[in-house]
Amino acid sequence: MDINDEALMGMGIESVRVQEGNFEILTPGAQVILHADGVLNVRQRIGAERELLSCRLPEHLSPWRLALWTPFRCVLEGNGLELTIQGDSVLIFSPQQHMKLRFEGHFQPHYSQEAQGNRLLLDGLGGCGFFGIPRRPTELDEGRPWKLMCHLARWDELWVSICPPRPRDEEKYFQSISHEGSLEEPYPSNDIIRSAAKHCQIFTIHEAWAADAPDWAENPPGANYTHPKPWETDRHVPADPDEFARV
Repeated sequence: MDINDEALMGMGIESVRVQEGNFEILTPGAQVILHADGVLNVRQRIGAERELLSCRLPEHLSPWRLALWTPFRCVLEGNGLELTIQGDSVLIFSPQQHMKLRFEGHFQPHYSQEAQGNRLLLDGLGGCGFFGIPRRPTELDEGRPWKLMCHLARWDELWVSICPPRPRDEEKYFQSISHEGSLEEPYPSNDIIRSAAKHCQIFTIHEAWAADAPDWAENPPGANYTHPKPWETDRHVPADPDEFARV
């Protein structure tokens, strides 16, 4: 099995039900239902049991079929759109044609932020995020209910994340954290590690432990990083494998 299809940190596809053209997929953090008429409903399962958002997909995409089901993801295929649901409660819309999608929110966010078209909408119980690849402008109507318009070109992707994606580990949540290292010296000495271990249960090191991100990785708005940007990839490679193994 490909590594991309293995459950991630305890997050995987819990169940898939197909009945009379309707699909129901459960992940730890979300319930995703695609109805035969093209209406997509997404419910939050952690923090609050509630409907989070919905989207009426274009009618010409029907009929839908289950194209793939692995421990980490399942893929629904329509006539011109692939919808991937991942175990970490991320939905990936991958159109093979130009497409407009309108999402309707069923909660009122207390926090709403936008950066180059990407958006994060949250309240005290959870929420959702919208991330385009590549980034494209989005339009938000902040009424009640709020509505978000996304314009996708052929072969674009839109990633929609549902928060939170997994239950909080209560034991780890209250553990002490030590953060050591710097851009120039990301791997702390053994003495620093031993000293931190006397007082903390979680030890973190600086982002520069990772090798450079891929060439396509872009800097965040207003930033010009000359050091590695590991947040731009999910396949991290240590800058110094020997030092990484020591730490």
